[in-house]
Amino acid sequence: MSRLTSHVCHTRHAGRFNVLVFNTAVERYFIPEGVVEQFLVVYDSTKESAKVGKVTYEVTVFRKGHLVNLGDGGFINWCFEGNFERVGMSAIFAEIREPGDCKT
Repeated sequence: MSRLTSHVCHTRHAGRFNVLVFNTAVERYFIPEGVVEQFLVVYDSTKESAKVGKVTYEVTVFRKGHLVNLGDGGFINWCFEGNFERVGMSAIFAEIREPGDCKT
């Protein structure tokens, strides 16, 4: 999931926006502002050792926002890059002024 997040952030949008990739099965409170792009990606892990089946991720590219993960916080459920401050299961995203402001 981190490769997808990095690809969308840097290759598709040149590090100009925040990117959140989140498992749609996990409950969350997410208020993005200035959504640039949003789409779903279905990952089929039946060929991998985990064999959890199909997992749908929502990819959101946005200017700023607020996120609270109401799930268990597992790294396979969420990933983000951008200009943010994370506190536990929450993150506040600010606008990216320079592509160098982007962090993982």
